[in-house]
Amino acid sequence: LEGDKLHDTLAAHTEFVVGVVHEIEEARWGPRADRWREDVSDDYGNISAVLERAVEADDADTLGRIVGDLNVWWYRMGRHAEGRRWINAALAGIDQLDDAQRCRVLLAAGFMALADQRIDFARTHYRGAIEAADAAGDWRYAQFARANLTATELTEPERFDEALERIDAVIAAAQERRELAVLAHGLNVAGVLLHRHGHHEDSERRLLEAVAVNDEIGDRYQKSMNLGNLGLLLISKGSSAEALAYCRDSLLLSWRIGSQVMSAWLIDEIAHLLLLLGEHAVAARLLGTTEAVLASLGTHHGPTALQSMYADTVAGLRTELGDDRFDEMLAEGRQTTLESAVELALSTTP
Repeated sequence: LEGDKLHDTLAAHTEFVVGVVHEIEEARWGPRADRWREDVSDDYGNISAVLERAVEADDADTLGRIVGDLNVWWYRMGRHAEGRRWINAALAGIDQLDDAQRCRVLLAAGFMALADQRIDFARTHYRGAIEAADAAGDWRYAQFARANLTATELTEPERFDEALERIDAVIAAAQERRELAVLAHGLNVAGVLLHRHGHHEDSERRLLEAVAVNDEIGDRYQKSMNLGNLGLLLISKGSSAEALAYCRDSLLLSWRIGSQVMSAWLIDEIAHLLLLLGEHAVAARLLGTTEAVLASLGTHHGPTALQSMYADTVAGLRTELGDDRFDEMLAEGRQTTLESAVELALSTTP
């Protein structure tokens, strides 16, 4: 094909892919809650081809529609380096987008800024997403962005009351509308917020409620995240054995749905527990594997709480094993596949 025929064929392909991505995005809030990541993955060859053409043609509309509808996909799949490229390209043309598209692109940018620990950038993007969603009359994305704005305030005591009031309003509105995916997300954020500010009983209640909602809608990714956060909570309470059980359940779920980045973050969490429970060499090997995997994905050792835990784990293992032995086990772990590390993390008995 060449000339007008090629142009028409490519234009039809672009419009078809844009439509498919939008249908996938709509379904993620309902019957395809557990499958939307795989639905995108199955068609990602076509999606990336259209994104490439859109960048070459400086086609802000196509970039905005696809990046906006995928929004959190790159973050949750652990494809952070790739996601940054497309999201930054969409941001360059954001002034050409309507409010609905602008909201979703800003939401995507907020997630990536949060992944990079650029909290102020994430907060700015999420506030922009709220404003755009409200202007577009997009209730669902307005609440989603408000929940994510709350996630930027987890470590700031002076913002706690305002953050809790905001996330409680998101939860109440989602309960009233029976928007279960939004409800589950809000409950998870509330649970983490309460945990980080020392309200352990309320945190556990919210996280267990989130597990129940995700069981109802069948979202294993979100449930895995809930269980991992329950593990972090129980570590804070000094219940290492119970925390290990939650973390292993979470790891099993994340591995089954193919989330490499979530699996690596959970293995870091399990390595910390194995340090506490005396399995020092195994913990060091696991850290070596996650270090290599996360580097290959272009990301780091998780949100702020997990990064802090990772640093504590490294320091503790160096003390217990000595530098030479620790470095030896770390190097051994770097040569281990993620699948083998998952098996080791699930099977090691302290």
